[in-house]
Amino acid sequence: MNKKTIIIICICAAALAAVLYVGLHKKAAPSADSPSPSPTASAETSEGASPSPSAPAADGSTKAVDTNTLSTFKTLLNENGNYGFLLSQYTDVRNADLMQVFYIGAGIAPSSDAGAIVAAYKAAMTDEAPETDCIVLKTAQIDSFLKEKTGYALKDMKSTFDWEYDQQHDAYLGFRGDTNKIGIIPVTGKALGGDRYELTCTFDGPFYDASAGEVAGCIVTFTYKNGKITFLSNQYTR
Repeated sequence: MNKKTIIIICICAAALAAVLYVGLHKKAAPSADSPSPSPTASAETSEGASPSPSAPAADGSTKAVDTNTLSTFKTLLNENGNYGFLLSQYTDVRNADLMQVFYIGAGIAPSSDAGAIVAAYKAAMTDEAPETDCIVLKTAQIDSFLKEKTGYALKDMKSTFDWEYDQQHDAYLGFRGDTNKIGIIPVTGKALGGDRYELTCTFDGPFYDASAGEVAGCIVTFTYKNGKITFLSNQYTR
């Protein structure tokens, strides 16, 4: 075999080796038609689903309440059936001061026989009847109201409800010549998750608590669902 023939054989062998090398690497590489993993899917697998806007994040952080929601809560908290729950301190709503809650009737419509109950009560009094207005609330009305606002009935509450009791009509009578109504101004708020909220509020005028002294406002927590507030706790600020 001459030298030229040997050179030609070597060149052919090198070319064949190169073709085989390229072919093997093409088989190992992923096909252009094969889908690559979605970055979003990978993130969801490793981190889990995002929390809902009103729920606390995984690290326990909370979401600030926007101005529109604060405005809604301001309207609700200033209703006659709500503001009284901000005029005492409690960590358990069963300790809310019922005398403050019902001071001007809590927005409960009087029963059809309220006038007759007051007249009969005054007629039976041995002393001179008070000249002030009288609010009449039947136990059934109070229970219905408290269950909506606190989740409890009157018998479950721990604070004193020191109104005159009319056993014949199962009704409570409160004589009032003034008001404890005070304006509530929510300043900031947090969504705590599970329909729970915490608001820091100021009062639009002076308020004096017999045990705590002068009070400037409060921090109130409640649940808000289907347009209704259920109170949980309230603490004064000064």
